[in-house]
Amino acid sequence: DGHRFIIGSEMPEKGRKKVKPLALEDILDDIAPKTEPKKPATKISAQSDEAELRHFLNMSNDMVAISERDSTFARVNPTFNDTLGYADEELREMTFIDLVHTDDRAQVRNSIVGLMHDDTQEEHIIDFEARVVAKSGETHWVEWRQKRVGELIFTVGRDVTAMKSHEEALRRQEQQLA
Repeated sequence: DGHRFIIGSEMPEKGRKKVKPLALEDILDDIAPKTEPKKPATKISAQSDEAELRHFLNMSNDMVAISERDSTFARVNPTFNDTLGYADEELREMTFIDLVHTDDRAQVRNSIVGLMHDDTQEEHIIDFEARVVAKSGETHWVEWRQKRVGELIFTVGRDVTAMKSHEEALRRQEQQLA
């Protein structure tokens, strides 16, 4: 509470200076275990941002992309490249819609137009499923999740092509049994 208590004092002897009374906090400071001051939390430095982001993106088995607000690709992870077969340089000249199967483009445009143009949609997450066409021409079914923060759109996509194939095989098998 801020009050100081005098614990004890000494009577000065002739020729000696008066000794200052000891306060409780002084005694506690002397007997309390010494602890190291806490180190400040590690912060990402501007110089390490790029390397740390690259390491983080490379850890995911999902396709991860960062796009500009107009949906042109700024950065993708290796899983994105490996799944769709496009190099980073090729993707930087494409938009997200360019990858979408022609039969799914209208639905995808409707899903992402608000995210791209409506400022009230910032921080809003959208989920949708759409087919994308790899550089080889192969079609992949992907579950997409997108969020815009400022001028960037963050995208995560999970390739569910194998799951869709299994579902289709089960559906055909059920039809044969019926």
